[in-house]
Amino acid sequence: MTRKSRLEKVEARALEKWRKAWERSATIYDKHAGDIFTDTAEAFNDALQKAHPELDANEIEARMVAFLEGLGVTQYRVFEAWFNSYDIPEDDPPDLTCWPSDIPAPPDERPGEWEKAVLHRHSAEPIPRLAAELYLFLLATARATREEQTEVR
Repeated sequence: MTRKSRLEKVEARALEKWRKAWERSATIYDKHAGDIFTDTAEAFNDALQKAHPELDANEIEARMVAFLEGLGVTQYRVFEAWFNSYDIPEDDPPDLTCWPSDIPAPPDERPGEWEKAVLHRHSAEPIPRLAAELYLFLLATARATREEQTEVR
């Protein structure tokens, strides 16, 4: 049996610390997200295609944003831009240069935004349901990031 080199031991500890940090981040996210998504992505896409076969992805997004704005939700694009400003690393191969604490601070959530989206989460219409679920996903991610950053500091 060969002994691990000092470098291999350091790398193994760093990898384990990295994995635990991302697992902890996922646990915090799960606490905030709960059961936001009512269907699998595949089932949802099937329902969306049945209801609106004439729409392409851009038109669906435009209708989704218009629906949210009609509810008085004004921050969807702000949270979307924040979320798209970083990349969550792939696990294989692990990117040890990217940690949950590296995620930029999220924008502030306006009071009542979550509640407005929750009301439409179980809509029979796919576009309002998609809009609500995606917005709740962004808000949950922001809440989890905020909580984690508060605990880390």
